[in-house]
Amino acid sequence: MNLNTDYQALAHHFVYYDDAAHCYGHRMYCSNNVLYSYGSHFIIAKKIKLKDGRTVFLFNTSSASVTTSKQQRCTEQALYSHTVFNVHIPSYSNEISYIKFVKDYFNSISDQLELMDKARTKANDYQWEAIRILNELKLFIETFKPKYRFSKLEKEILNQETLTTDQVNTAIKKRKQLDTQTKRRKNKRAVLKEEENIKLWLNNELGHIYTNYTSDVYLRLSKDGERVETSKSSNVSVKAAKVLYLLIQSGKDVKGHNIDGFTVIGLNGGLKIGCHEITKEEINRFANLMNW
Repeated sequence: MNLNTDYQALAHHFVYYDDAAHCYGHRMYCSNNVLYSYGSHFIIAKKIKLKDGRTVFLFNTSSASVTTSKQQRCTEQALYSHTVFNVHIPSYSNEISYIKFVKDYFNSISDQLELMDKARTKANDYQWEAIRILNELKLFIETFKPKYRFSKLEKEILNQETLTTDQVNTAIKKRKQLDTQTKRRKNKRAVLKEEENIKLWLNNELGHIYTNYTSDVYLRLSKDGERVETSKSSNVSVKAAKVLYLLIQSGKDVKGHNIDGFTVIGLNGGLKIGCHEITKEEINRFANLMNW
């Protein structure tokens, strides 16, 4: 039996043995209780040993290549009779986020119920699949106890034996609204922090600044008074900066002008030099500080 090419044998090995690494470098291999396809960018399954001695598995339902799908089918067969949680782990992400998985479960339940409503035949099949996913979600919550703040509607769904599409979709809509509100609050705090950092940077109290919420470029005088520094970590001499400023003020075409090795791309609304686009307001603010 060649474990390098026999996916069923390797999947069985992964499920029942705890090798730190097996068949590393091949199309399918396991390492530290994680089974991979073609590399660490795609997780097929993850073995988790719980404190109570039980072993459970996360199985990735995401799709990739034809060969990966074959490997997944072999793994599913090997996992038969074990406790398995079907989750979505995108390629190149490998994010094991229990909170994300809970949201995915609710979305999957909603998908099944919508299919049930549209089905002309076998509607019960979709309903039973929705109930199966719900029961798996309940076990998932019981097993991992994710730090997830369930809404009132979500709690009601978890406590019911039957489900309706409207009920689940309303809960998902409410969850998305709560997530959006939380994100906005976090962004607002981050924006305020960034504005504070910009002020510190302008006062030479910060060496570097990383701006995520503004694309504006800021200018300041270096501590030694010799250089003009930008908030994107570039700098030119004060002399070269003043020459360019005076050319702009005189109405000259500065396109192609070289300023300490940087070439001016244009002046259209703002001064564009490389990855910098400095607004006229910022240029004038700095020029006034320098009394040019």
